[in-house]
Amino acid sequence: MRRILFVVFVAVFAFGGSAMASPVELANVPYLLLGVGDGPGHTGFKLYVDDGSYRLFEDLLFPLGHSSGTFYADASSDPDFSGFASNLTNGINDFMWFWGTLEPGGAGGAAGAGEFPIFGGHDFLGDVITRIRLQVDSLDVSPSDASVHARFIVEGEAAPVPEPSTFGLLSGALLLVLIASKRVRPQLGYSLRRR
Repeated sequence: MRRILFVVFVAVFAFGGSAMASPVELANVPYLLLGVGDGPGHTGFKLYVDDGSYRLFEDLLFPLGHSSGTFYADASSDPDFSGFASNLTNGINDFMWFWGTLEPGGAGGAAGAGEFPIFGGHDFLGDVITRIRLQVDSLDVSPSDASVHARFIVEGEAAPVPEPSTFGLLSGALLLVLIASKRVRPQLGYSLRRR
């Protein structure tokens, strides 16, 4: 009986599953951008993110005036998404640039840093990035400059955390009860009654 319980106990823990969370916000950071402006004559503004190999949101062009909105990049909407997400999840502190350029002409500015400092030391190694969101809270564009208040948000599934199944916990408890009961049981020929 002990052997059977032990085999069941080991099998449940060896082959028990792991829990996967539904997609969540893995990171939410301010869109890092320094002051932008170089003189009059511009009719729009571009925001995009560049990791040296891939660019996201480079097709967004904001007109003069006030703008806001939420914009998404994922595997179905941006051909660079998979490569960008792969670079974020490779465990290497890749350098990233947050760009803002006045158009036409591309004059503007960029702020850059390694991904670990940008995301507060968080490493996406093992995570599954399903989409990246650019949340533009306020963008004011004039012919000579722009003011940006935005957030860069990474969404996906965090690395799975192994957790024992309920059946495994119950099996372990049963096994411990059986082991404890064998040790407490009186041996044959010994009585607890007084004579």
